[in-house]
Amino acid sequence: MAGVSPHHGSHVVTAGFRGEPLVTLTGEPWELEQFLPFALRVTKLLARIHEHRFAHLNLQPRAILIDPQTSEVSLVPGSYAIAEKDSSLPKLEPMPAYLAPEQTGRLRWPADERSDLYTLGVIFYELLTDSPLFQAMDPLEWAHCHIARWPIPPIVCNPRIPPIVNDIVLKLLAKSADERYQSANGLYHDLEQCWLQLSVHAQIDAFPLGLQDRSGRLVFPQQLYGRTKEVALLLESFEEVLQTGQPSLMLIAGYSGVGKSALVAELHKPIIKHRGYFISGKFDQYQRGIPYATIVMAFRSLIQQLLTESESRIARWRQKILEAVGDYGYLIIDLIPQVALIIGSQPVIEELPVAEAQNRLHLVFQQFVSVFASSEYPLVLFLDDLQWMDAASFTLLANLMTLPGERNQLFIIGAYRDNEVGPTHPLMTMLEELCAQGHVAKTITLQPLEEQHVRQILSDTMHYPEKHVAPLARLVFAKTRGNPFFFFQFVTALYQDGMLRFNPEEQCWVWNLEELQARQFTENVVELMIGELQRLPLQTQRVLQLAGLLGNQFDLASLSLVAQQSPADTAAHLWPALQVGLIIRRGTLYRFLHDRVQEAAYALTPPEQLAELHAHIGRLLYEHLAEDELEEQLFAVTTHLNLGASMLQNVDERHKVAELNLRAGIKARATTAYAEACTYLSEGMMLLAANSWTTDYQLTYDLYMYRAECEYLSGNFALAEQLLQIIFSHTKTSVDRVQAYALNIYLYVTQGAITLARDTGLESLTELGVVLPAHPSDEMVQAAYQEVLDLVGDRPIEQLSELPELTDPQIQLVMRALAVLDAASFYTDSNLYTLRVCRMVALSLRHGNSEDSIHAYSHFGYLMSSIFHRYQDGYAFTNVAYDLCVRLNSARYRGQVHYFRGLSALWVRPLSMVIALQRDVLQMLIRNGELAYASMCSNYLVSNVLATGLLLEDVAQEAQEHLAFVQQVKFDDVADLIRPVIQVTKLLRGLTYTSTKLDDDTFSEDHFEATFTPERMPLVICRYYIAKLMAHCIMGDFAMAHAAAVQAQPLLWSIAGFQEMHNYTYFAALALASIYDDAAPKERAQYLETLQGYLDQLMEWTESNQETFGCTAALVSAELSRIREDDLVAMRSYEQAIESARTYGFVQHQALANEFAARFYQKRKFATIAATYLREAHICYALWGADGKVRQITEQNPHLLDQKPILELEPPTPAHRLDVFASIKASQAISGELTLDMLLDTLMRVTMEQAGADYGAFLSCISSRQFQIDAEAWVEGQRIQVHTSSQLVPNEADLPMSIITYVQRTREALVLDVSRASSPIAEDLARITRDPKSVLCLPIMRQAELLGVLYLENRLMAGAFTPDRLDMLQILGAQAAISLENARLYTNLRHENAERRRAEARIMAALAEKELLLGEIHHRVKNNLQVISSLFSLQADGVKDPEARNLLRASESRVRAMALIHQRLYRFNNLEEINFAEYTRDLVAALYQAHGVDDETIICQIDSAGISLGINIAVSCGLLINELVANALRHAFPDSNTGQILIHFQQEADGKYRLTVEDNGIGVSDEALIERPGHLGLVLVRELVEQIGGTLEISSDHGTAVIVRFRNVESTVSE
Repeated sequence: MAGVSPHHGSHVVTAGFRGEPLVTLTGEPWELEQFLPFALRVTKLLARIHEHRFAHLNLQPRAILIDPQTSEVSLVPGSYAIAEKDSSLPKLEPMPAYLAPEQTGRLRWPADERSDLYTLGVIFYELLTDSPLFQAMDPLEWAHCHIARWPIPPIVCNPRIPPIVNDIVLKLLAKSADERYQSANGLYHDLEQCWLQLSVHAQIDAFPLGLQDRSGRLVFPQQLYGRTKEVALLLESFEEVLQTGQPSLMLIAGYSGVGKSALVAELHKPIIKHRGYFISGKFDQYQRGIPYATIVMAFRSLIQQLLTESESRIARWRQKILEAVGDYGYLIIDLIPQVALIIGSQPVIEELPVAEAQNRLHLVFQQFVSVFASSEYPLVLFLDDLQWMDAASFTLLANLMTLPGERNQLFIIGAYRDNEVGPTHPLMTMLEELCAQGHVAKTITLQPLEEQHVRQILSDTMHYPEKHVAPLARLVFAKTRGNPFFFFQFVTALYQDGMLRFNPEEQCWVWNLEELQARQFTENVVELMIGELQRLPLQTQRVLQLAGLLGNQFDLASLSLVAQQSPADTAAHLWPALQVGLIIRRGTLYRFLHDRVQEAAYALTPPEQLAELHAHIGRLLYEHLAEDELEEQLFAVTTHLNLGASMLQNVDERHKVAELNLRAGIKARATTAYAEACTYLSEGMMLLAANSWTTDYQLTYDLYMYRAECEYLSGNFALAEQLLQIIFSHTKTSVDRVQAYALNIYLYVTQGAITLARDTGLESLTELGVVLPAHPSDEMVQAAYQEVLDLVGDRPIEQLSELPELTDPQIQLVMRALAVLDAASFYTDSNLYTLRVCRMVALSLRHGNSEDSIHAYSHFGYLMSSIFHRYQDGYAFTNVAYDLCVRLNSARYRGQVHYFRGLSALWVRPLSMVIALQRDVLQMLIRNGELAYASMCSNYLVSNVLATGLLLEDVAQEAQEHLAFVQQVKFDDVADLIRPVIQVTKLLRGLTYTSTKLDDDTFSEDHFEATFTPERMPLVICRYYIAKLMAHCIMGDFAMAHAAAVQAQPLLWSIAGFQEMHNYTYFAALALASIYDDAAPKERAQYLETLQGYLDQLMEWTESNQETFGCTAALVSAELSRIREDDLVAMRSYEQAIESARTYGFVQHQALANEFAARFYQKRKFATIAATYLREAHICYALWGADGKVRQITEQNPHLLDQKPILELEPPTPAHRLDVFASIKASQAISGELTLDMLLDTLMRVTMEQAGADYGAFLSCISSRQFQIDAEAWVEGQRIQVHTSSQLVPNEADLPMSIITYVQRTREALVLDVSRASSPIAEDLARITRDPKSVLCLPIMRQAELLGVLYLENRLMAGAFTPDRLDMLQILGAQAAISLENARLYTNLRHENAERRRAEARIMAALAEKELLLGEIHHRVKNNLQVISSLFSLQADGVKDPEARNLLRASESRVRAMALIHQRLYRFNNLEEINFAEYTRDLVAALYQAHGVDDETIICQIDSAGISLGINIAVSCGLLINELVANALRHAFPDSNTGQILIHFQQEADGKYRLTVEDNGIGVSDEALIERPGHLGLVLVRELVEQIGGTLEISSDHGTAVIVRFRNVESTVSE
């Protein structure tokens, strides 16, 4: 090529041109003799294209064709006009490696001719170095490279390159277009100089670059002028988001065109630097009625960015999104349909009541956004023109300020025109609401540019000194007033009019100032833009006119449709507007350069023609869009038709559009955009005929009813009530009237008109023939309750969920009306509430179950527990409600069911189980959007967690988390229920101002009590006084405690059935007993009667739930016996209270019982005994974390802890002294250690010393068959040596594992005289080399949890461990358990930060390693199983015996299924929690495919939502399902009969799992393999059930049902 003239042979490719694409990376860099001629040819060709004011914008090696014969260079067209007009020419997909920074879509600068020069620089770089400019894996990384990474200079890669050529390439590769060559001609001139020097002198010397580099086009600099401070503040705010990991909102205010979007664009580079995403949307003044349109636009662009990434990255996004949104992916797809391109289609979810639906949508959208606004990928969301924002979008936006998770790098920027937003503008109201929630937005207010900035821009654009352009700048500034957009358009207009032009001969810009001054220019930017549009061809004006009606953004297909042109013609007509920069295109999507341009396009249509054009557009879209397209564009189509409503004269057409408005209103309501829904429904109503209630009743009713509901949800209560009155006057059916009554009741309840709500509900019932009094008598309630009991009769309550379905439509209406009366009855009359519930249950028992029966059973269960004191039956009724809810798949009552089930469980289940249940319920309620119930659940969780005796600091922390949640969801009354509990924990910890009041910096009793008006929720007042009662009682201020109890007593009805009722009864009893001795004689009899009532209630609860309430009943019993001077009974009761509290882990009750016992003995002058009890109380309070109480005991008893008491009993024997001394020494020593190693050391020394052991070990349980030795101790000389470690017990360990395993399983202590031990224990002991004579093994328990096993030996004497020693060690063990738990917590906390840092450092490597490991496991296991399957197949082929061949084929099928199981399982990232629902669906689908069964012939229903299992259990369950389903497919449905298979997997109340595989086929037969004894099917199923420690049931009443029950404990799996 060196011998060919570089000045010829350049062409734009045509259809007949033949050439070979340029190849850049060939293995050797090009020599200069080869490179420069080629560079000159391609540069000259590019210059010719640019001279026609076109940019290629898709330059890449494949676009450069070289004729191998002539070396001619040609270009395949890019995005310039030739490609637009000639569809026969080849089209090339853009390549990320060859995009200029401004082409990545991440910068505010538009692409132009200089973008081609950057790409040419990339190609030159590759030719000269034979190396790529950058290396990246996906478009995001490429964008980062082009924007933020500097290239390695070419001369570094190829030292033979002359420095001047190196400089030319680097100038082409400048990040800013302003710093590159400004024209291809300028580049050509410099390359020509290089070629001439090389040709003449054989070398290239340096010379000044760019001397001839002048562009004849008007191109403004890309930098921002006059915004230095604003840019700094914006960047600082972005960095703050990165630092804090908290969402932030910034507002940018200013006139239209002042540069708000340009300012925000300065964030693009730092976003790229941090691998983040920038998305934006613009609210449209002409389409304000489309809910969420702008937010959807923004996130649609995000999805488009993600779809450009690699498959592996998209897979990770898919996984993250699905994990975040769970089962609610359909909600996101319904809002942003493009999300389906990443996560696939999602199942439709059930409808919820409107409030819950709104909450659910907001919460799911929060979870969705948090996927992208992570610490790994910050997200910037820019929303322009907030002054036109709809209310629904604002609510959605406000919720994004409280994203879940610790770090959410979300930066929201909103821009608005401050001159169009006054104090009463909805935007200001919205922002005030946001501020009230604690989300204060920073604001940047942009001012117009100053004259000096205009001067600087003109100077930099024309390459003149500022002094030279000053007169022109002065004129332009006067006309545009410094508005940047107006300025740029005004100067552009001068250029297009030829009044500002480039002189190519002199290479400079020229203008005639006098001519400019004499010209009359408009001073209105819209008028200027109209003038610019009118310069365009008429066809272009026509399509832009229609585009202006479509919105700020429009797609080619829609515009072509409404223009009634082909897409090619429409694109061609848009080209002139594209060419002058009035519109911007990305793919088939277009947008106006600025909203002022859209305003100008809109103004092209005369006002009198607007309605006609909108109607025209709406009709075309409605007629031509497919149904799914119409659904997606429903709001836009309906809006156009509404704007053209005056043109709709045809009755049928008006009816059709009214129906469209109903659809749009319902859709907006479903997305919780209630204000927008009201607009559509109102428009639909206006299209109805005057007599529509008669001629079109259903449409009219629906429009009015939905609008009344949406007005109510929007807070327009008066209008909603007016609409309801119209509905009541026209309704034709009882169903419609009940629906209207229901809304009317909700309306009154929301406004606080509870009495009106009640009366309205009773009126609706009267119309249905059911009369209820507003204030029923007790006798009426009792009769209704008895009626329910009689109807239940001898039937097991659990079977009530199986009652037939309610079919009587009249009874269905009555049930609905009774259910709607819920809140109104509860808040007005407890008897009315109870009577209502009883009537609903009775109707269900008589006529069958309906969805409203769920409500009835759950509320009745609550009433049975709280009012009628039948706790087990109450819990059973809530379980009936739960079963029925599952059976009917009721979304309406799901929250209620779980909520009341948790309340009823309190009285019959251990508190730890109740809390676990309520935690699960809380998460489910939040996911479902049932925030009212979720808030109350948070409240009761706080009460129950406090009641467990958990460390007070942890209780306070959890309470704060729940408080933050209820504040976030705006349930202020519930927040006031939690605050007093937090203050109680502070007071007990000594963190309040005094020990007598709850006051601190955050809380004032006086201020709180000042809110106790008659309108205040009674529950808040009652809860507050019970909190004070508890605090004062524990702190020993019994008079104040009693006063608080008196205040709470009238409001106890509000806490019936809750933990607070127990707290009140317990602490009120203790307070009353404590002031009894100081009471007047007349009061004592009343006190005794009240105390007996308290005790009776506590004993009743104890009979139902000994574990939770036994210790409190025992302590009150002790106090009552003390008052009655029955000291022996009192002593036993104190000990019973202490022992019960210790056994079940209620350290606070243990502390109180010890303190009250100490007081008892002190009054009887047993000072030493009292001191012992008080020390125990001191220790227990310390373990509880009640530091304030600990200080109080220490201050009141200064010598208590320094004494060394000896129990003074008559007679004082040495053994008794030893026991008491040992107990006290052990308690003091053990409770004083916090570090785990020191605690174990102390524990072993003390127990060895006091038990008389010469060897000991402390073991913790790793699993049911595996232990870990944490400490060993032995006597060496005169000292006890202790070694602490954490090592697994080896098989050959010198320990009797049979004894240890026995104790671990039975939770019982074992004392053995070795000589009397029986086999196999004797055999186990015989192999111990230490030859022990006595053995003691003790379980160390914390509540019901086994923390470890203490093993002791004595080698010197038999019978060394006596029952007395065992009693002492059991007390010591209980104290050690508490200390061990605290020490482990302390150790974990101490190492947590260090471990977290190490974990973070390992996480990336671990993730990669995990992926490799999983891939390897999958590969090996699957391949090995496939080999085995193939062997079975080969073996079967060679066997003639049919039965043997069938067995081999069945084995082959099972092995193939196991391979499938592994293939499915190892797709999951977390093998400890396999999502069993997804896994089961995959497995069943594969089985159907393998058996050739049509899933529409034999339907399989799978119900295993929420079940997660470890991999071992999952494998066994997968094999079970495989065997059972395969059996059903083979045998249950002969002759391909239709049928059904049900797979039901759930966790039962006792914690066990139940797996049911059931079919409705022919039932068990002799041919069915599973029931033929001795065959592999049954054997395999039984083996699998044994592996997971389960039970197997098989029945064949109707088809075949196989039920497996087991616990999800990995250690139960056979090893």
